[in-house]
Amino acid sequence: MAAWEKPVFMLHGDEDRIVDPGIAERLSAAIPASTLGFVPESGHLLLDDAFDTIGVMILEYLRARYLRAPHDHGGITTLQLERRPGWVDRLPGEADEPEGPSVPDPSQQEVGPNA
Repeated sequence: MAAWEKPVFMLHGDEDRIVDPGIAERLSAAIPASTLGFVPESGHLLLDDAFDTIGVMILEYLRARYLRAPHDHGGITTLQLERRPGWVDRLPGEADEPEGPSVPDPSQQEVGPNA
């Protein structure tokens, strides 16, 4: 996981009795590009415990990550993300297609204990 470069946003209930919040902290520490948010007064079922809070947390993460906007307590903000072709974000001279197969070969993937 230390090699992951894509952003990862994790939410965890700070009163979760099923999965200890410390596990979320260790997982976040293992992924350099991760952001971990603890949802106050929430257990394992975040959508049941804090539906409105989660929406605000996701919005704030997206604002900071993609608009580079500072955290704001000013109320509702609209965020519009557009789907763009992959070549838009490529560096000059970077190939249009990555080398190698686009779908991983299952025989080359690691299998964990829960697979």
